[in-house]
Amino acid sequence: MLLSLIPFALVELVNAFNAYFARRIVIFTTLVVSGTFLLSYFTYQLWDPWIQERSLEYLKYENLLAAFLQHVQRNARGMLVDEQGRPDIQIIERLFSEIDKDANKSITLVELENLVNDMQSGKVKVDKNYAISKISTAFDLNNDKKIDLEEFVGGCKRWIEEAKMLAKSDDSTTRRILHEASKNLQ
Repeated sequence: MLLSLIPFALVELVNAFNAYFARRIVIFTTLVVSGTFLLSYFTYQLWDPWIQERSLEYLKYENLLAAFLQHVQRNARGMLVDEQGRPDIQIIERLFSEIDKDANKSITLVELENLVNDMQSGKVKVDKNYAISKISTAFDLNNDKKIDLEEFVGGCKRWIEEAKMLAKSDDSTTRRILHEASKNLQ
């Protein structure tokens, strides 16, 4: 951003030498104010890393959402949504059964790790620890360290709806990936 200020400064400095004294003062004041605001913005960015951390967290979440939906769609052997655009519960329940390897009616931490490892074999790469943490938080509503069928179906519904909204928004950084993952969710 600082480099974009240089042409303005050069043009205005040239104008200042060929103009009246009052015009020179106005041009110089404008240059000083613009430079001050720009430097204050840089200082704010440097001293407030919360902004960068929040942006990074949001991007990691969008990436996880895209990877999860791509993995689920790949393994669904059918459409995740029905003709009315609602999530297909039978497909989601079948996915739950495939993830629940020990058939104890819940997805444990080991099974969740296997799910994340399977997700990483797709196009979108995710941070394993972050993915496990976020999926656990989003799906395990009763905090019993297991995701039962009802929690899994509810979590999938929420993430499908969220992916639809993000894929339609213009501010989504991974919009193309989410759109691709959710194109069958429309």
